[in-house]
Amino acid sequence: MTVLDHEQQIQLIKEMIAEKSYNSYFRKIIGSPQVDEDRILMMSIALQDVNIPDSERLTCITSAMLVQLALDTHEKIATRQLLLKERQITVLAGDYYSGLYYRLLAEHNHTELIKALAVAIKTINEHKILIREKNKHSLEQIISSFKEVEISVVEQLFLHFHSTKYIGLFNEFLFVKKLHAEMEQFHNGKTSSFFQMLIQHLFPENATALTKEDTKKVNDISLQILSESINNMNEYLASFSELPPIFQTRIDEVIRGIKITSLCVEKG
Repeated sequence: MTVLDHEQQIQLIKEMIAEKSYNSYFRKIIGSPQVDEDRILMMSIALQDVNIPDSERLTCITSAMLVQLALDTHEKIATRQLLLKERQITVLAGDYYSGLYYRLLAEHNHTELIKALAVAIKTINEHKILIREKNKHSLEQIISSFKEVEISVVEQLFLHFHSTKYIGLFNEFLFVKKLHAEMEQFHNGKTSSFFQMLIQHLFPENATALTKEDTKKVNDISLQILSESINNMNEYLASFSELPPIFQTRIDEVIRGIKITSLCVEKG
């Protein structure tokens, strides 16, 4: 499949998501939903050799993205300061997106994929609970749970179609991308679920009043975690004889962004 083919699929799926998820009231109160193009690209790559019609491929990827949209929308309740009305509408919007994926797959008789994505939702909710328990688990366990939260929807789609070649690489990429985004949020003074967890884990008795030395420790450990995940990603990359150029380009773009952020953190 050519780069253009993947780009076309991304655009078609974004249009399908926009059409199916559009709700003027939700948009007025909480804005338009943000769609992660990298997840669409991953699913497009994984399903490129699966012997199904293009229309079915688009339907399945769109449905998985609607699940992700529902989960991401609900997550805003835990990670953002929202007014009561915004919180209520955000919950409703998340439920609405979740209902859309179920309806879309039911209309196309994809009952087994409905079950697979339901497993992803259950897995993600279980790991979100584990993350919020913080001190009951090791840092390694919590990092593993963050990765599960990021990858589970994509992973269940891959398992459903028996196409798991790139799952390890995609897992590390999504975590690297997530941690980088949270790092930028944290250093811009915004709420960050990962850094909240990390600070609480490192300083359970003094999580709200960090000294300069404490902050440096948080920065150093977050950079170490990020570096280890990038190394894992590079090991996966080395195991493939080739990778779709469009995804290699995305990896390069993310790594360039991380280098810039890391320099700012070290200087700060």
